[in-house]
Amino acid sequence: MEKRKFWIEWMIVAIAIVIIFFSVLCDVFDIIIFKIGLSSARFLDLVNTLFNIQASISTLGIALLALLIDSIEEKRYGVKIGKFVMTNHIKLLTHQAIIIFEILLLIVNYIFLLFNWLNASVSVFLISTFLIIFLSMDILILFSDKETVYKDILNNFNVIILENDIKKINNIFINLNNHLEELSFERKTIELQENLDSYHTLYEDGNEKTRELIETNYTEMFIRVSYIEDRYTNEVLYKSFIKILEIANSKKYKINFIDNMQNQIYDVIASLPQKYYYKEYDFPYINIYNLVLVNEKITNNGNFKEKKQTVNIARNIYPQVFKIIDWDASFRKARISGFYSYLMQLLKNNNNGEGLEEINEFTKSLIDNNDIESINNIISRTIDFETRSTNIFVNVHLLSLFIFFFYILYESETLNNDSILKESTVKILNKNQSNINEFFYHLNIESSLSNDLINSLNNQLNNWEILQHSHLEAKLLIMEKVIYIFLISVLLNKSRDSSSLNIYFEHFNFKLNNILNYIIKDESNFKLYYEEITNKFIGITLHNKEQAFQIIQESYNTLKIKEKLFISNHYEEEKFYTKAQKTLTLANEHINQKLSNFFNYDTELNNKQNVILADCFILPIEFFDYSDFMLIEISKTIESLIINELLNKFKEIINTHTFNYKDNDTLEKIMGLVEDYDSMIGKHNSFLFFNDLLVKKYEEFLTSIKILDVNVLKLTVIFLNSDSINFIINKTSIIIEKLKDDEVISNNFVNEKDELYEFNDMESDQLYRFNKDELLSLFANKYRKINIEVDIEYNFRTDERLPKICVINLEK
Repeated sequence: MEKRKFWIEWMIVAIAIVIIFFSVLCDVFDIIIFKIGLSSARFLDLVNTLFNIQASISTLGIALLALLIDSIEEKRYGVKIGKFVMTNHIKLLTHQAIIIFEILLLIVNYIFLLFNWLNASVSVFLISTFLIIFLSMDILILFSDKETVYKDILNNFNVIILENDIKKINNIFINLNNHLEELSFERKTIELQENLDSYHTLYEDGNEKTRELIETNYTEMFIRVSYIEDRYTNEVLYKSFIKILEIANSKKYKINFIDNMQNQIYDVIASLPQKYYYKEYDFPYINIYNLVLVNEKITNNGNFKEKKQTVNIARNIYPQVFKIIDWDASFRKARISGFYSYLMQLLKNNNNGEGLEEINEFTKSLIDNNDIESINNIISRTIDFETRSTNIFVNVHLLSLFIFFFYILYESETLNNDSILKESTVKILNKNQSNINEFFYHLNIESSLSNDLINSLNNQLNNWEILQHSHLEAKLLIMEKVIYIFLISVLLNKSRDSSSLNIYFEHFNFKLNNILNYIIKDESNFKLYYEEITNKFIGITLHNKEQAFQIIQESYNTLKIKEKLFISNHYEEEKFYTKAQKTLTLANEHINQKLSNFFNYDTELNNKQNVILADCFILPIEFFDYSDFMLIEISKTIESLIINELLNKFKEIINTHTFNYKDNDTLEKIMGLVEDYDSMIGKHNSFLFFNDLLVKKYEEFLTSIKILDVNVLKLTVIFLNSDSINFIINKTSIIIEKLKDDEVISNNFVNEKDELYEFNDMESDQLYRFNKDELLSLFANKYRKINIEVDIEYNFRTDERLPKICVINLEK
């Protein structure tokens, strides 16, 4: 739209002024232009005559033209054509302005005659005559070329809208909508259609600034005219609305006004003649749906998840159109099936889930309106054709439908007093039992679902939760729980055991902690749900309810611990070392104190041996936070290194005595060997399983000697005299590092089996199975290798007459 351009009119006015001004100058300087060979007297008479002619033509012509225009009552776009031509024309030289000019020229000419300015008088006459001719030709357009006037009216609308003159804009649309309403009351459908074109033209010629204004007034007009409830009027409204949508798509306008008039749109569709419903995929509601769908695609940059209008249409089309339209049953059934097939085709044509929410909402509307026959038809047809569908979204659609049926069966809180929905659901399930079983038999749930689709399904079904009629009444929401119980029941019947079930859980990333915890705590309800799901939906099952619950328990326990195992503690390696070094210092103090009370150390003793001993152990990262446990483990390692070193040395120089603890005389023989020693290394209770008399004697002996109580020797006991060994710890050191891959695989806690690795967790003492990557990741995150080195000096001696050391092994 452009602003008014009056340059032509202004040029005409300017030329007229120049002519008059030039003529006046000639008269002032006695220059005669128009004398044409006449005497001064004759020329003056001629000028007087022309003045009389001008006066007659101006007054009589203006009066006749005014009467003629006023008699034209035809309206276009809410404006009287005659009045528009007379006063509201977009030109500067409107009829009203020309009449004023004519009167002014008549007065000016009279003045010129008084001054005897003959040139100026003739010029004014000629200009006045030109204006009368211009006016007459403009009026003739009313009878010869009305289309030009119609365009001028719309151009005038555009100019006013662009200039943002609020008062005039309001008048335009008030008059236009009133006129359209009058035409609809009078059943003038042809004129109604012609006048509705004003909105189409304004909308198409509009811009971002004017679009919202036009949409608002169009919505108001649509609502007002649709209330008349005339089928022919509604047919015109329908075509007009389609045209508006087509314009919006061509101009890439985002349609935001449908929500404000959607009920009226459905009323219009419902009242259309039946001829509109015979051409497949070209029904009014499909036309509108298609156009809105295209609009949402082009205005949302192809992001179908931001769609809203198509979902609303799919949700409301049944109750607003199919349910009330005056069709026979078979025709209605065919149209419902046709719209569902259309939505299904859209769903199958896209590989991104576009159309899933729409087809779900349309099916839900059938359930809400208790259209059992249509639902049965949809289920049977869809499963027949789509049982082995490779389109995952078709499977998700059916799965969401069946989950909602299951929800209806067990939503007791809000449906107790109104059992119609439950009764209908039972009828549907009974009617389609074999088809539903067939669907679940062929359902490959792993390839049919993803985490995104489960979240989408979860969001949509949660919106379907049935609430209390009064918003003041509280209600426990159960839909999410129902969804996961249903999916887990399906997964159970695709799983041989808890291990295969856990594979599904890892694939889908369910909210396992909450839902499995609920199942474990509510065993009886889960078994009831599982049994009904398998009976009414799945059919043939792999597990009965007891087996299913046991698998759930095993899976839950495994996943809880496995989840804990794989959580990285995000410790810094320096902190590991700092904690371990502090613990090592304490361990040194503990070991030195323990051994110094037992062994002697003579610095001047000859033949001293200096040995560096090394060992390592694997520790979970969490244990670095437990200083007491760390102290025990490090102390035990140092102690084990020292004692085993001494034991091995003892065995090189003395004989080891071996006894079977089952023999009755074993303790008696041992007592005979050791009664002259004053010290013992080993478990003090190693011989308590013998007869009471000897045990009592042994216990009395233990009270008389020094004991180094250690666990590392197990069934080996060392007896010696206190002066047999000289010993001291020079230094201990600790190194903490991650395990190498080969160290992980060869670890005593890991066992390779069936291409997996069995791992016995140290903390939980549970056996788990991992693949290689999982196992390596687990050890990298959760375990460290503790390397300990001990630098010791020692020496010991024996007497040929009396051995100073005696090593005794017990055999089982």
